[in-house]
Amino acid sequence: MSKFVQGPAILVYISDVTNGRVIKEVIKEGEERFRYVLMTANNEKIYRIRATGTLVHKYHSLGSADKKEFTAISIDDGTETIQVKGWEEDAQVLNRYGVGDEVDIIGRPRSSDDEIFLVPETVINVDSHDRELYMRAKKVKRYLDKGFTIPALKREEPEQEI
Repeated sequence: MSKFVQGPAILVYISDVTNGRVIKEVIKEGEERFRYVLMTANNEKIYRIRATGTLVHKYHSLGSADKKEFTAISIDDGTETIQVKGWEEDAQVLNRYGVGDEVDIIGRPRSSDDEIFLVPETVINVDSHDRELYMRAKKVKRYLDKGFTIPALKREEPEQEI
């Protein structure tokens, strides 16, 4: 019997996730076993994603007899925004965080209705500016080492007066 070895979580910019595509990859031919993988625009296969950013939106729905408890949070790293969705226990973990919190998330890619989102494995509150700067520097170094283009930051268009 082969042992499944979990790969490392890859630190990426959120825009590389949202501009990629999620596919099902068969684990073993002839069996119904598969896993989801993100194919980035840089042609990288990523099974576990690590993203950091600011929590900008949160939705929580309590469970009932016919539906599971659900929480969705939106994370913005300056390049793009992505949702992290959790049901039951994961929903309770996500619900601990509030808008404005800086978070470090490890999750698995999923897609539904042309939207890519993450299912969380680990969520950590980044309460140190030193840690936040370290994570940004680590991400930049990874992209430069691989020869990838670092995505441009989103810019808010100034409102024009009429």
